[in-house]
Amino acid sequence: MCKWRKVTSSSDRSLTDLPEEDSFDDDVFSAAEGPTEVDELPLNEGVDEARAAVDINNIYEGWRKKSLLEKLDAVALDYWAGGAVSWWWCFCLITLAGVMTRLYRITEPNAVIWDETHFGKMLSWYINGTYFFDVHPPGGKLLLALFGWAGGYNGSHPFTAPGLSFEGYSGVMVIRVGCALLGAALVPVAFGCVWTMTRRLPSAVLAGVLVVAEIGTLLLTKYILLDAPLMFFMMAAFFSLCRLQHATLRQGAFSGPWWTSLGATGLFLGCVVSVKFVGLFTVAVVGLHAASQLWHIFPWSSALSLGAHVIARVLCLIVVPAAVYLGCFAAHDILLYKTFSAHGSEEAALSPEYQMTLQGNVLHNGSYSPQVVYGGLITLRNDRLAGPYLHSHNLTYPEKHAPGKKQQVTGYRAKDHNNLFRILYPIDDPDSPAQVYSDGPESVRDGDYVRLFHPLTNTSLAVAPLSAFVVRKHKLVYADHYTLQQPPAENYNPLLGNTPDDMSHEPPSSHNWKIVVAEEDKILHKILLQHPHGTTENNPALEPLRTRFSLINLEFGCALTWSLEKLGAKWAEGQEEITCSKNLKAPEALWRIEANHNPYNNHNVSARELTQPLSALGRLVETHLLMHWTNGHLKPDPAELYSPFYHRPWMWPIVYKSQPWYDVNFRIVLLGNPLLIWLSTAAVVAAAALLLLRAFRRRRCPRHRLPQEELTLEYWCRWLLVAYLLHL
Repeated sequence: MCKWRKVTSSSDRSLTDLPEEDSFDDDVFSAAEGPTEVDELPLNEGVDEARAAVDINNIYEGWRKKSLLEKLDAVALDYWAGGAVSWWWCFCLITLAGVMTRLYRITEPNAVIWDETHFGKMLSWYINGTYFFDVHPPGGKLLLALFGWAGGYNGSHPFTAPGLSFEGYSGVMVIRVGCALLGAALVPVAFGCVWTMTRRLPSAVLAGVLVVAEIGTLLLTKYILLDAPLMFFMMAAFFSLCRLQHATLRQGAFSGPWWTSLGATGLFLGCVVSVKFVGLFTVAVVGLHAASQLWHIFPWSSALSLGAHVIARVLCLIVVPAAVYLGCFAAHDILLYKTFSAHGSEEAALSPEYQMTLQGNVLHNGSYSPQVVYGGLITLRNDRLAGPYLHSHNLTYPEKHAPGKKQQVTGYRAKDHNNLFRILYPIDDPDSPAQVYSDGPESVRDGDYVRLFHPLTNTSLAVAPLSAFVVRKHKLVYADHYTLQQPPAENYNPLLGNTPDDMSHEPPSSHNWKIVVAEEDKILHKILLQHPHGTTENNPALEPLRTRFSLINLEFGCALTWSLEKLGAKWAEGQEEITCSKNLKAPEALWRIEANHNPYNNHNVSARELTQPLSALGRLVETHLLMHWTNGHLKPDPAELYSPFYHRPWMWPIVYKSQPWYDVNFRIVLLGNPLLIWLSTAAVVAAAALLLLRAFRRRRCPRHRLPQEELTLEYWCRWLLVAYLLHL
C-alpha cells in the first residue's frame, strides 16, 4: 500500500508530496535547518529518534546543582542531539578557529610572493584606472581591488617581481586580510553544508575541522590570489543549493525561504563564474540538480505548476547569474579607461576600434593621412583576432635553418618603431636620390605591386625558398638587406659573367607583393601574376584602418600570413611567426594599415573619421572572443615540463609533490595536508562504491525499503560525487 507523506498544503503534487514506499527509487530530498525544536517535521528518522530521546529544551535545567559528571553527560547528549546551545558553541568555535589560522602571521612575508606579482599588479591597475587584459573574468579582481581601495591602497606598488617589499605601501595588507577572511568563511560554510545535508552536529563539526586543518587551502586563501573568492563563491553556491533543498521540503515550493535560497544560489553562481571560468562546473552541478528536480516533479504537477517551476529557475539560475556577470564586466569597462603607455603593450591585442576608446592610446586622439601613397610610412596589423603587427629587427634566424644570416620578420604585439615599413614601387625610381619619389603622391590601389622597405634596418620584405621555422609547409619570410637604387647582391653571379655594372636596377621578384583587397569579389587562388604596370586607377585605393587586403608574393604566389605560432624565446624573443602560405583565403592572411604617414602633405584626419570606435556591447563581445582565443592558445613552457616542481593531474589527489612559493629567510611551500587529501580521495572511491552497491541492491530487490537516513546519505553522496568529478 502506497501512502502519501503530505508536508505542505500545496494543491499540486510536487517535490513535497512523495510516496513513502517509492521514495527509495527516486531522488530523496532531505535537508535540515540550524538548531531546531523537537516538534519540527522529522526528515531524517535516525537523527530525530536521537533527539526524541533527549528533552533538549530542559537539558540545562538545574545546571548549577549538577555534578561535573552530570554536566559532561548533559553536554554530550546535547551535542549528539544537535541542541541549540551546542550548535551555536560549535559554530562559533569552528569559525573562530578558521579566522585565527588564516590571519596568523598574515603580514609575513612583507613582500610579494609567487603569483601576487600577477594579480597584485592588476589590482593596482583597477585602482588607478589603467587598462589591462586578462584571461579571467573581472569579478574576483574587482572584489580584491575593493578591499585595497577600502584599506587606503592607492595602486602605486609595481608588483614587478617576487620579493619586492611592501614597506611604505599602506593598504596592501588589507587585501591579504580580505582574502584570508574569505578563506576563513569556508569553515562555517562547510559546517552549514554538512549540517543541512545530515542534521548531525558531529558530522558538521568534522567538516569544519577538516577545512580548518587543510593547510593547502589555508595557503591558497591567505595571499593576494583569486583562489579565495573562487572557493568561497563555489562553496556558497553549493550551500545555497542545500538550503534550497531544505526549503523545498520544509516550507514548500514558492515559499519565502524557497525563493531566498533559489535567488542566493543564482547570485553565487554569477559570482563564481565572474572570478574564473572554472565556475562553469559549479553552474553545471546546479543545472543538473535543477533538471533532476524538474524531472522528478513532472509526473505530479499540472502544466501551470510545472511552468511556474521552470520560470522560477530560469529567472534565478540564468537571469540573475547573467546580470551579476555582466555587471562585473560593466564595472571593469568603466574603471579601466586609460592606457599604461604609448607602446600599448597591454591593449595591443585589441582591435583598433577598441583601442580608440582608451584614453592615452595613440588612436584615441590620433590623426592620420586618409590617403595611402607610395613613399609613405605605414604599420601593418594582422586583421585576425589578437593579430600582431608586422615587425622586423636586427636579429637573424638560426644559421642551421636559414643560412646566410637572414633577418627575422615577426609579429609583435606592441606599438614599436620597428613596425614601420615604407611602401615602394616594384622598381626603383632612377630620378630619386633618396627614399622619397620625385613625382607627386600616388595612391596605392588594389592590384598594385609594391615593396615593403624597413627603413630602420635598410631591408626589404622578401620570401626565401625555404620552409618556415615552425609551420614547415609555409615559406620563410625574411628581411633582405637591400639599399635603394643598389643592385641586390643575390643578382650577381660570377659564373654567368655578369658584373655589378651589367645588373638591372629591378629588385628580385621575391621582394614584390601584390595587393588584393578583401572587399573585392575575387577568387584569390586565380590571381594573375601580371606586370605591375597593368593596374588602373579605377581600382579601389587603400584606406588606413578600413581596407582589409592580402599581400601575395610575386615569385612564389603565396600570401603573407600569421601562422598562429611562436618563434623561439631565446633567438626571437618569443614573438609571433610570420610566413608565406599557399592558402590565400586564410583569415590570417588579411592585413590592415593602422598608422599612415604621408610625406607629401600634412592633411590628416582623426582616426575616428576613418573607422568607428566600438560600443560597450562591441567591447564586451571582443573581450570574450579574445579571452577564449587566449585560453585556447595557452601552452606550458617546455622547460617547465621537466622542472622538479611540475605537477601532473594524477599527482594532485595523492599529494605527490609540493610547490615552493617563497624562500627568503624562511620557506613557504604549497602542500596539502597529506592525511586529509588521502582520506578525501578514499572517500570519493567509497562514495562511488556505495552508489554502485545501492544500484545493485535496487536491481536485485526493487521492493526493499531502506531507512530514510540511508536514502539521505545516498542522495547527497550522489550529488557530492557529481560535483567532485566535474571539478576534478
